[in-house]
Amino acid sequence: MNVPRHALVTGAASGIGLAAAELLLKQGWRVTGLDRQPCPTNLAAAQWIACDLSDPSGLDAVCATVADPLDALVLSAGVAGVGDPLRVLQINFIAARRMVRLLSPRIHAGGSVVVVSSGAGWRWMNRRNALLDVLREESDTEALTLASALCGSAAEAYNCSKELLCALVAHDCLQHWPRVRLNSVSPGSVATPLLADFTASMGDEAMRFSRAAVGRDATCEEIAAVIAFLASDQARWVNGADIKVDGGLTGALAGCAVRFPGWES
Repeated sequence: MNVPRHALVTGAASGIGLAAAELLLKQGWRVTGLDRQPCPTNLAAAQWIACDLSDPSGLDAVCATVADPLDALVLSAGVAGVGDPLRVLQINFIAARRMVRLLSPRIHAGGSVVVVSSGAGWRWMNRRNALLDVLREESDTEALTLASALCGSAAEAYNCSKELLCALVAHDCLQHWPRVRLNSVSPGSVATPLLADFTASMGDEAMRFSRAAVGRDATCEEIAAVIAFLASDQARWVNGADIKVDGGLTGALAGCAVRFPGWES
């Protein structure tokens, strides 16, 4: 009898995380969801873990409750660049890094970690050295301090957190290879419940520019399809990659086909 593969999906109560959990379930996976919100009534999760990633104190204990065996880790939980910059960095980067390093050793051979980054992180190479200094700091507290020094506002903290996630994938991708693959997806503007917060963070003009360049916002299901591919055996030779899922926006920006003030490469 075939045992279903098991995926842990963070941020599984809504948005991209929910779409990824639903798609994996349709593909025959067993899914454990993690979110601070209750499990949606129509999501047949095998296990649901209530966790607020802004509180780092219980994260190790939470990870210990995840049932083995584990075949994939999908890190979709995140917040927009509003409010407290330290909270943005803690949820988007510090908690994600902690979960990658705690759970990757528990993933079966042939398994996958997929990190949901953002098009906001596409220029991470421009300040690679500073980002790598953060990554090389083993203490989460000290890493948070170093990261916060790179940004002065919540919007900057969001961009920094996503740059750090892209850098994390590049830096750590060979740590468990070839047993476990580590990749990221970087969406552009997506129609999620956080869209209003993203608009407040990025600004109306930037959001209008993004939509005008590619025609519309992405759907959560379009991002989830790429996540599911990266989690599958079809992506068995894809490692250390950041997949842009933004309708071509970052490609056009990099190629100077479109321009927006402050977004130059």
